[in-house]
This record gives sequence, structure tokens and C-alpha cells, in this order.
Amino acid sequence: MPYGKLDFVIAGVQKGGTTSLAEQISAHPNVSFCSEKEPHFFSKRQDVSSEKARLDYWSLYTGNDDDLYGEASTSYTFVDEYPETASKLYHHNPDMKIIIVLRDPIKRVISHVYHRMRKGLIPNGDVMASLHHHSDYIDRSRYYAQLKAYFDVFPESQIKVLRSESLHKNGDAFNDVLTFLGLSPELMPTLDTSPKNISDASVRLRHIPMASLVIKWISHQPWAWRLTPYLPMKTTLPEEIHSYVAKGVVDDIILLANKGWVEVSDWVDELKRLAAR
Repeated sequence: MPYGKLDFVIAGVQKGGTTSLAEQISAHPNVSFCSEKEPHFFSKRQDVSSEKARLDYWSLYTGNDDDLYGEASTSYTFVDEYPETASKLYHHNPDMKIIIVLRDPIKRVISHVYHRMRKGLIPNGDVMASLHHHSDYIDRSRYYAQLKAYFDVFPESQIKVLRSESLHKNGDAFNDVLTFLGLSPELMPTLDTSPKNISDASVRLRHIPMASLVIKWISHQPWAWRLTPYLPMKTTLPEEIHSYVAKGVVDDIILLANKGWVEVSDWVDELKRLAAR
């Protein structure tokens, strides 16, 4: 197919579990999924309607005319950087379905921080200075602003919002996503859903019992987070950082809770507690 119509996108959020969901959906036999991870076509590319742009984009797909075509790009929820993305997607296909996976806003920022630490992008490990300097840490966890951009354009019936932990608890949430897309859950092959985050030392070394015990002990020490650039692992950042993030996102998450697009009352309670410190 030289040009096609995109049927759905996983639009975010960053560090929310989109890669895992994309891998699962792409395994469905009736889905043709973009071969490039996060093509960012409708966000970062300006000339989306040009002949060359369309040829470039649709060369990333192979499939049958009856397949559902989809992709995942977390930049589609970067409303501060790319405010026109939702409108571009609607213009491309008004019937498109939008999937957005949300993660606990504090945990999302922590994951974002560790990602930058491991890339050496936080000088001297000064997380607080990095938070002050880069507004995207907070912006990416302001979910109401990100979702509103889509609810302002698309009918509510075409938007699926879910929390990342629901995808990990059982298969019901994933089956709901398939049903939302009009796909049969019965046709899904058996997938390996074991942890794939090889940047986490506890996952990489889980087959070595002694190493796993050492990593576990280190990760519980109050200074462990400073070692993450050298020994990737899940640790806890200082409470002052949690409090700073909570103060930056709590008002937005309260707005999200009031809209009722997704149940987040437990997030609101925890953010209020942390923001009060």
C-alpha cells in the first residue's frame, strides 16, 4: 500500500509502559505495526502531507488492506513542544483511536531521572538542579494537560486511557485494549511477558543468586541512587525530590481526577501528602 490510513496510535506517556504495550499489540495477527520504534511522524515532522513524507512514513509498514495500522510515539503527548499533534492525527483520520498509558506521576519522573543519569546527562548527580533546569520532567507528568489536547479534538469513545499497573496485574486490561481496537483477544499468540528492562541490574543478573542479593542490599541503602549511572538499579530518591515533583504536578492531577477519564484518586491523596511536606 503506497499510502494508508492510520487506525490507532499509542500516544504516550513517556516512561509509561508504551513500549511493552506496543510489543504486545504488534503481535496480533490482524495488526500491521510500524517497524520503527517511535517514528514521531505527526509531532516532529512538519510536512506530513507531502508526497515524500507519506512515502517515507508508509514504507515503515507491511501488511494487508484488512489489517489495522498503528504505531507508538510518546512525543504525541508532548503538548508543550508539539501542540498541533492531536489535530494532525485527527486531520489524518477522524476515526482514529487513541491509547494513552499513564504511570504514577512520581514514579514516571523518577524513571525519567534515572534514564538521564545513566546517559550522563545529570552533572555531578545533582538531580534537584536538573529538575530545575529541565521543565519536561514535570511537564511529562502533568497528565490532564496531555489528555485534554486529545479530548478537545477526538470523541471520548475513541480514546482509551489506562494506568500502566493495570496491564501488569492480569490480562483483562490488555484484552480491553484489544476489544477497544476491534481486535479479537482469542487470536493473540502466547507472549513472553517477563521483565525486559535490561538496564535494570536486578533483571540482567537475576540468574546469579548472589549478585541479585547484593544488588537488592545496595538498592535499599540511602545513598544507592548516586550509583545508578554505574550500576543501574531501582532505588529511592531523597524525599525532598518526591516533594518537589508532587508540588509541580498535584494541581494538574486533581484536574484529571475531576474529569473522570481515569481513576486516580489514590495518586491525588499521595501527591497531596508529599506536597504538604
